[in-house]
Amino acid sequence: QKRFKHLFAPGNEEVLKGIQNKIDEEWKKLLAKS
Repeated sequence: QKRFKHLFAPGNEEVLKGIQNKIDEEWKKLLAKS
């Protein structure tokens, strides 16, 4: 998707990692509830 293209630009690896970590945490919480 083009609107996310800027996230994959060089230098944004840390931003992506932060987003991924947040998603992982939320996912773990959801899994724990089910």
